[in-house]
Amino acid sequence: MAFKSRTLGRRTMLRGMLAGSSFAVGLPVLEAMLDTHGLAYADGSPIEPVFMSYSWGSGVGNLRDLFDHWTPSGQGEDWELSPNLAPLAPHKEYVTALSNMRVLGPGGHHELRATVFSGQHLQDDAYNENGAYQGLGADRASIDQYIADRLQEQGDTSPFHSLVLCMSDVGRHYNPIGRGHSFSWRSGFQLMTPETSPQAIYQQMFAGFSPDPDGGGLSPEAEVELGALDAILHSANTLRGRLGAADRQRLEAHLEGLYQTEGALQDLADISCEVPPEPELDEVYEADSASVEPLVLKNIAFSKLIAQAFSCGMTRSIQYMFCGMQADPVIADVGATDGIHLLTHNDLSNTQASQPEMIDAVTTFIIQRLADTLAEMRQVEIGDGNLLDHACIMVASEMMDGRMHSAADGTPMLLIGKAGGRLRTNYHYRPSTDGPDAPRNISKALVTAMQAMGIDEDTIDGGLAEDPDGPIDELLV
Repeated sequence: MAFKSRTLGRRTMLRGMLAGSSFAVGLPVLEAMLDTHGLAYADGSPIEPVFMSYSWGSGVGNLRDLFDHWTPSGQGEDWELSPNLAPLAPHKEYVTALSNMRVLGPGGHHELRATVFSGQHLQDDAYNENGAYQGLGADRASIDQYIADRLQEQGDTSPFHSLVLCMSDVGRHYNPIGRGHSFSWRSGFQLMTPETSPQAIYQQMFAGFSPDPDGGGLSPEAEVELGALDAILHSANTLRGRLGAADRQRLEAHLEGLYQTEGALQDLADISCEVPPEPELDEVYEADSASVEPLVLKNIAFSKLIAQAFSCGMTRSIQYMFCGMQADPVIADVGATDGIHLLTHNDLSNTQASQPEMIDAVTTFIIQRLADTLAEMRQVEIGDGNLLDHACIMVASEMMDGRMHSAADGTPMLLIGKAGGRLRTNYHYRPSTDGPDAPRNISKALVTAMQAMGIDEDTIDGGLAEDPDGPIDELLV
């Protein structure tokens, strides 16, 4: 691969003017920004890794007394994906599975959320003002916010500190999702309400380019936005002369991606996915419940935005929830007629009856959406690799078996991406059940992710949970 001697700064933007307004769009990482080896920026700074947490509530298809369709077979480099994880097969070279790990502390949705996503669990009634339940939370920020805070302290100047997104609008008992069930929070357990609108994120990141929200063709505002894209293309024409052939091709692909993203959002605007008021109890279990959403299509729109946000250096930390803790989106795609949390124990009818096979099918659907997101990220070229080569993605739910509310059943977790060569991949880490508890502490995975992101810390004050005694050295390169 030939690299040009002419260089560009990482923060170079395409800029356009239309009707007196200015517009700016970030660029992907181009060869002209890199050193002669394509492994660092031309000014000698390394290509920064990016972090994403992909999360959902109420567990996976590993049900204590019935079956385990989550845990991979084999161990170390000799391993195979499980049925739940099979959709990740095209990306297995980037996947590390962590099995036989658990929270070493109290269990239940709220306690486990705090520990799995921050490494700390405390109880303080002051948290209730921020959306907590019975004071269950953590002083320490969630992993996505903690990493974003530390990166800023290190000098990161990304326009967005972090993004907190959620694929589903549906919360507990079919109510709209709120901050009380979020997997992201700032210090002092300030829970963050996720953004569930791809259009809103698109407008924030890309100078307000958004489709007609009524889905009735392009609005006058949208026509202006398309004109602004034309102005940006004119800016791109000026830039082309400074780029080598490979960079010109990459620039064209990047600009085409913006049009594809706008198209995906326009398609989504034509579908009604508004969450209605909470239904009466006799309507909750109807197969045509209004809590069914076009999640496949919505995930594609969000995934394109995530890939663009990372590619353009808009942010280095994203919390992407499939759904919130105890949330009840109805996954009709696999035949479900009850919400995810209700599938684990139907507390609306007080039967406590679970639907194991449906929990299993929903888990696979959730991982299929992750696979779609990874496919979008993998299309982003960076240096001599792609975005997954420079990403650290933590995949987790707060508990293994949503029926049991117990830390003893373990924690489902994956680490995906090479984080710029810092993380070992295509690996199954499974500490022995016969060994001491410390290697099984799930908080060690958080320390591992932090170190992969360049944060030199080796423990977490666990509060009511056990402190980790360092990272998982086996997974760090």
